Amino acid sequence: MNSFRLACAVAVAWLTALEPPLTAQQAAPLRFVSLSLGAGRTCALTAGGDAYCWGRTESSHPDRVPGRVTGGLHFSAISVGGEAVCGIAGTGTAYCWGVNYRGRLGIDSGERVITAPVPVAGKWSWMTLAVGERHACGVTTAGIAYFWGSNEAGALGTGDTTDRTTPAAVAGNLTLEGIVVGDGYTCGLTRVGQAYCWGDNMFGALGAATTQTCGAARVGLPPPSCSTAPIAVQGGHVFAMLAAGGTHVCGLTSDGMAYCWGNNHLGELGLGDTSIKISTQPLPVAGGLRFSTIGAGWWHTCGLTPDGQAYCWGQNDVGEVGVARPAGTERPVFVQSPVAVSGGPILRSLALGGRHACGLTDGGDAYCWGANVMGDLGDGTGEPTAVPVKVAAPGAVVATENPENVRERDSVELAAVPIDSALLRKALKANPEDLARGFLVETYSQGLARVAATGATVHTAVDGRAQTITRSNAAQFVTRYALRIKTYDAAIHQRGFVSVAGRYHTAVSPPCARLGVSAGETAITQQAFHVVLTNDSIPFSGVVVESTLLLEHPLEQELRLAGRVAEDGITLGQKESKCAVTLTKTGSD
Repeated sequence: MNSFRLACAVAVAWLTALEPPLTAQQAAPLRFVSLSLGAGRTCALTAGGDAYCWGRTESSHPDRVPGRVTGGLHFSAISVGGEAVCGIAGTGTAYCWGVNYRGRLGIDSGERVITAPVPVAGKWSWMTLAVGERHACGVTTAGIAYFWGSNEAGALGTGDTTDRTTPAAVAGNLTLEGIVVGDGYTCGLTRVGQAYCWGDNMFGALGAATTQTCGAARVGLPPPSCSTAPIAVQGGHVFAMLAAGGTHVCGLTSDGMAYCWGNNHLGELGLGDTSIKISTQPLPVAGGLRFSTIGAGWWHTCGLTPDGQAYCWGQNDVGEVGVARPAGTERPVFVQSPVAVSGGPILRSLALGGRHACGLTDGGDAYCWGANVMGDLGDGTGEPTAVPVKVAAPGAVVATENPENVRERDSVELAAVPIDSALLRKALKANPEDLARGFLVETYSQGLARVAATGATVHTAVDGRAQTITRSNAAQFVTRYALRIKTYDAAIHQRGFVSVAGRYHTAVSPPCARLGVSAGETAITQQAFHVVLTNDSIPFSGVVVESTLLLEHPLEQELRLAGRVAEDGITLGQKESKCAVTLTKTGSD
């Protein structure tokens, strides 16, 4: 997610302003000098400062292979978090673009979405930048740290919880070499290697116990402990590098020893067991390995040894730790101590995103592993893998079509499709949640088949079996899915559905917040039983059957939130991820 060395910032990723990809005939291999990763998105810089990105976009239409960032700027560093990106160009000027939520672009503008890079307010020369889910920060060449964006848990370090739309200096007169940003908190490293942190301390990410509280109480939880000003990390360690994940932080000493602190519920700290759930002080990573670099994702961590071998630990649901998930295991799956990433080349650099990781070889080739729902890995397939795969050249593979666009066309095209009577009988007897899930799965699958019809190769599961769909067999799959979609459509209309359109106030649990669901105002639009919930510009697709609502997260295909619709609101959740959302209705559509 977010890490840096002394005098060197390593960026995270989510870029929006992309040029159209080259055609397959024009595609040429890219050689990169640095990587930066974020939630569902990966970006890289060439030696000339050109930025290429792949994965998540603000429209939820994934770019599964690299595309060049527009604007003609050449960057020395790029950092992206959530739905905003900032980069350093020219002689140290900072530029930002993306969704301007709570001022996180550093510009005093009422525009919600900025599609092209614009200068951050002020005339500082920047040395490093770091962007999180809701706030951003930078260190000037004079070593002064400035922050902007959401400050609800004191993440800006300004001594208060007031949001800033333009850069504000951190409290304490600290001179910093670099900064890292986690979920609602920030850490910095001084020139002598002392680590300081501030912001949300619910899971101990600040590296010290705090008694201050910030922000409103969350669903089922008290207000989070916090610090609105920098506090020293315990232990007296001298660090050469820090890395910030979702709710945990790791640091490397000058001799390559790794220490981590914060949340350890899924083995993020690499202690060898999870008996310690939260640590407010740095603890040594098990195994005694020495690393040249370290990175942290939402719930996993990886380190690179001097000989180029990557080791990872923590959550391993989609291969993000680099080892295969045991067959038949149930969620969650986690690795408690460092394990070597299976396969792949020798790497010279390493970076982590929300649920994936990437590295560069000496030749500048990029290899990635882990989650791939939004094309995070850049190999064009959208399939997760525990074995590092090489990032494709621009335009080498066509991206998966946006399921929302597919549904709009289906409403017209399904008129001529028959109904599968046997499937209809089963659908009419199914519980509402299973019926809604069936419709969403079939619609998404038909989108994959349509993409294959354009010439791409799609690897997916059909009727529980691995299947490769190409141009030669795509038509039969499109027809098969159309039949099933029409049948589910008929079943839902017979079962009935309620209206959920309107405006809502949203409260979320911490696991939901880490997946991009924001507390605050939410809008739901509806056409028949099709539902779109827009929360902080992220569109969640869904289906309502009778009074049951099922929503899909755009970045996490396995995250489907289900719940009941009441007169005053909706309560949604998923037991496996402990994600809970409460929607209180505030107005009609």
